[in-house]
Formats: sequence, structure tokens, C-alpha cells
Amino acid sequence: MLWWVWPAAVSAAFLPFTFWVGGRFPGEFFLRPFSLSTEQGIGTWWSGILLLVFALLSRSLAGVVRSHDPVAARGLYGLAIVGLVLFVDEMGSVHERVELFVPLPGELALLPLALGGGLLLGYSLAVLGRRREVSRGAHWLVGAAFGLFALVYLLERAEHEIVWEPGVARGLRLLFEEGLELAGMLLLIGAVVRVQSAAGVFEGGLRALLPSRGGLLWLTRIAAVASLPVLALRAHFSADELRIPAQGDFGTMIPVALMVVAALLSVHEGIVDRRHRAAWWTLAGMATLVSIDLQCHLVHYLWYERPALRWRSDLGLLWSTPLTLLAALRVPSLRHRAALWGVALGYALVVFTAFTDAERLALVTPYPIAFALIYAIAAAGDETGQEDQAPTRSHRWRAGGRAPDPPAS
Repeated sequence: MLWWVWPAAVSAAFLPFTFWVGGRFPGEFFLRPFSLSTEQGIGTWWSGILLLVFALLSRSLAGVVRSHDPVAARGLYGLAIVGLVLFVDEMGSVHERVELFVPLPGELALLPLALGGGLLLGYSLAVLGRRREVSRGAHWLVGAAFGLFALVYLLERAEHEIVWEPGVARGLRLLFEEGLELAGMLLLIGAVVRVQSAAGVFEGGLRALLPSRGGLLWLTRIAAVASLPVLALRAHFSADELRIPAQGDFGTMIPVALMVVAALLSVHEGIVDRRHRAAWWTLAGMATLVSIDLQCHLVHYLWYERPALRWRSDLGLLWSTPLTLLAALRVPSLRHRAALWGVALGYALVVFTAFTDAERLALVTPYPIAFALIYAIAAAGDETGQEDQAPTRSHRWRAGGRAPDPPAS
């Protein structure tokens, strides 16, 4: 099956909910988690993950082409960083809060971020434009995607200037705006898949969207470095100061990404460990569910009269952590991992924060659980000696090109 069918189908599935919620039609409250316009919803999680996958695939490709074209690799690294910045903004609504961190009035506070991102994007596109044997025109797709993003920004400006009454017109405006944004994200991923094909590492179907194991661990290291300043910054503000209506919580964006990393690493291990593939993919599904709940705070929709709950990420972990641990213990190679004790200790912290008023401490609880789970999965993968297994996608990345032909029997 073509690689784009599933992401395009999932993206399209969110559009009717976006229209209904945007028009504020009857019952729209119960559909908000599935609307692309709800910052803390499943739709926003999906769009953010598309950007994260774009960043991870760009980083993975940079590792492939670095040996024979280091200049093109730098362009791909640039795209990976741009993708990460877009992911952070999509999940954490950073541009709505930028005045908290940049001492400039109004939209001028966005200027440093826009200039820095624009220069890095321009450099990456210029590099890939000159390395046509690598990019195969992918830079045009990236440019078109950012053209759509610019159009979305203009539509958002119109939203603030025009009063849109509830109804069909408002629903269609949101549908068009969010649809353009999703189309841009799919173009970004399409650009990276095009480079994959040129690099000789393309595989059809959903495997085309699976970043390399090295790329996933690269993101984990970045998350580890970024955790301390993010936590320190988040702890500086109270929940009331950070609670901007209908915006995301930047305090959970790192564990949201880490749980996706754990899920993708589990998929890698399931490809290699065929005997226990079902157990690995069950763990991948559970980690994905935890990531969604960290972003959406589904408990908020169960107890709407207590809006403060949307900032208590530990309440979601209260039910999901034991299930994740059980899923991990189904995998034989994970049962003896000491790192899983880190998951258990993290759960003890979850229980403490969930039944106290330790609101600031609650933000920390997803971090040890996510890092411990990733460490356990990565260590299990290291023990299997993946390079010695039958050729798979991750081996081709590590080899820097096509997998070698299997030995004759």
C-alpha cells in the first residue's frame, strides 16, 4: 500500500469533527477531543506527531547521506530542527505565550523565533536545492508546505479581525484552515519520503514512516537536555498564569514525544523479534495511548466542572502506567530490566501527586516513566544485536545505504 494512504485517511477523519465543533453545533462539547482546533485534543496530537515524524525522518536521512554527502546531511539536520520547533509550537502553543519569555510587545515577540527559523529553513532549502541528486525536488515540496502554513497564519489573523458567529460559515472557515495545515504537514513528510527513495532506503506502506532507531535515540538525548530548563520554566509559573483558554500545555510536550519514541522503538523491536511481535506492538499501542492522554488530559472531559484537572498530567498516568508496565512485562526480554523499576518508582510518585495538591511536582511525573521505558526498550534492542539479524529498515540506516544481500544458504 502507498505510504500516504493511512496518514491521509486519519487526517481526513478529523475534518468532520473540526467542522462540527467549529460551527458550535449541538453536542459539540463531546466531540472537542477529535477537533483539530482543540489544542489539547487528539486531533492536535495527531498533527503534532506528523511534524515530529517529519523531524525524525529528516534526522534519520541525515545519518544515511552523511557519509557520501555531508553538505546535504547538514540541510537535512536543519529540516529536523525546524520540524522539532514546529512540533513544540503545535503541542505547546508557544507562539501564543511568547510574550511571557521574550521582552517585546505584541507580535514583535515572535520576531526572534521567526527570523531564526526562517534563516535555518532557507539554508536547508538552498542546500537541498543544490544537491538535486539527493533531494530529487523535495525542497519544492517543503517550500510549498511552508507556503500553506503562511496562508494558515493569514487565516488566523482574519479570525481575530472578523467576528464569526456560530454556524456553517464558522465551521467551514475552521475546516479550511485546519485542512490546509494538515496538507502542509503531509507535504513535509512526502518530501522526506522522496529523499528516502533517492537514498535507496525507501520501503512501501507504513514502514516508510518509521524513523531509524538512531534517530529515535537522538531525540531522546535532546529531550533529556531540554527537560531541566523546561521544568524549571514551567515551575516558575502557576497553573492560573499558564492557563490561556483553549491553548496547549508546553509542560507535557516532552513526555508526549518520549512516549511516541517508546512506541516506535517497540515497533522496531517487533520487526526483529518475530516470536514476540504481538507483545512488542501491544506495548507500542499502550505507549501511544499514554502519549495521547498526556496531551489531551481526557480526565478533563469527564469532570468538566473542575477545569484545573486539565493541568494534572498525573491523573492520566494513574490508570495508564500500570497497564503500560503490564504490557512491557509481556515481552520476555524486558522482564529482567532494572529500568522497569524506574517505571514503578515513577508510578509511586504519580500516586503521591494525584492524591495531594502537589501541582508543580505533578508535571515531573511523566518524565521518569518515559525515560525509564525508553531505556529498557533500547537496552533490550542492544542485546539482540540487531546488526546481525536479517536485513531490516534500521539496519539499512546504520549501514548508510542499502542492506547487503543475504548470504547464500
